[in-house]
Amino acid sequence: MSIKVNPDKCTSCETCVTSCPFGAIEMRDGRAFITESCTLCGACIEACEFKAIERSGEEAVAAAKDLSAYTGVWVFAEQHKGGIASVALELLGEGRKLADKRKTKLSAVFIGHGIRNKAQDLIARGADIVYLADDPALKDFNDDSYSAILTTLATLHKPEIILAGATAIGRSFIPKVAAKLYTGLTADCTMLDIDPQTGNLHQLVQQGCRQLSQHEHQDEYDDRCRQMVQTRPVAARNITRHLGGKGTRDEKSDNPGGK
Repeated sequence: MSIKVNPDKCTSCETCVTSCPFGAIEMRDGRAFITESCTLCGACIEACEFKAIERSGEEAVAAAKDLSAYTGVWVFAEQHKGGIASVALELLGEGRKLADKRKTKLSAVFIGHGIRNKAQDLIARGADIVYLADDPALKDFNDDSYSAILTTLATLHKPEIILAGATAIGRSFIPKVAAKLYTGLTADCTMLDIDPQTGNLHQLVQQGCRQLSQHEHQDEYDDRCRQMVQTRPVAARNITRHLGGKGTRDEKSDNPGGK
């Protein structure tokens, strides 16, 4: 799969250049050009009002399928040297609100080594389920391993929403997961909410001095996931600990992306 610019439709407005969170688009000969840095996140496709950017490949014409089996809000719980990252705690707070509005469960995906004893902290912060991948091969971050694990879990359990931080780690592998699942990914969100009428996820995206409201429509994607979002990391909010939480931990002893 690839993303290409149709030169006949491109108006040289450069909106796609500023919308790309990875700096993978530049202007050449008066037209937008997608470089090898492209991660297939699809942000430019959503930003182009002239429909000059499109996906190519078999996945681009995949028929929309029944998504009624998809349920649950997931958070990628980032960690550093065994410590839960502040952005993960913030996302759990936001995820809890979304899950309650959708009347579904909130799950955290926790990947690393020597982190088993931290899983209960994620439950205390609001997670109903923690998918734990604790393996020596995961001691150091590897985008291939992380993307393989998250993709495998999402394929098996079918979450409707996946949240991750727009951190260095998140930017490195989350677009790969979205591409593998052929799922929409919105980067650099600053606010999230659920449409009470449709159940779709509403996102507020900051682009320079502008704030753009985006809506993810579930009928645009196939049956492997519904919506993926990356939020900008900010100071962790004062999130209440759910001291009475009785979530569960699902350990994954196997390492789908291990080397």
